[in-house]
Amino acid sequence: MGALRERSIGFVPWIALGMVWLLGIAVIVALLEPALTMLVGRRIIGSGSLTVCDVPNVCVWNGLEGSESYAPLPLDAVSRGAQILSAVPGILLAAVTIAVLVLGTRTVRGVSGGRAFAPGTVRDLGLAALLLLVSGVVTYILEERAFAVAMEDVSGSGLLGDTVGMYAGVRPMFPMAAVVFGVLVLAAWAAFREGARVTGELAQAREELDGVI
Repeated sequence: MGALRERSIGFVPWIALGMVWLLGIAVIVALLEPALTMLVGRRIIGSGSLTVCDVPNVCVWNGLEGSESYAPLPLDAVSRGAQILSAVPGILLAAVTIAVLVLGTRTVRGVSGGRAFAPGTVRDLGLAALLLLVSGVVTYILEERAFAVAMEDVSGSGLLGDTVGMYAGVRPMFPMAAVVFGVLVLAAWAAFREGARVTGELAQAREELDGVI
């Protein structure tokens, strides 16, 4: 009767993957621009002096609103170590995004080629889910630490003077997008793994039937 084969599903997944790559590239650029700015100590895009408002999640203004001295603190208010630490989460998420895009491409290649339940396809889905879930938690921890160090630097910099400083930044938020996507990919991995198990059992049953016939 022959071996059980999976059918190719054509080019539709590649169209969807292309759209995902475009979105992924936009996300990578958005993550790397502020991170690389902090690493090199100057603007990657545009010009002008850096201030603490260029440090992710940190933006402290000095003086009273409406006065001539009302301006964000200079970048010197945050130590070089804190600047580098603040760049790590963005670089980590960008690297994870690239890895997930590559794994997604390999998965689509397997599905499109009729190998949806092949061990490699299932493994790639599981690895992508793991990367998304772990990176979400690790990134949040790193962002909280970088934020705490930067704000300690600002408080101890002495640059606020006798005027009232105003914090206009946003505290780090848990990256729910990474976790949600991770859960969705994890669900897909579970479904594909079950499909691989069923496919294997059917193939074995067919081989046994061929032997009987």
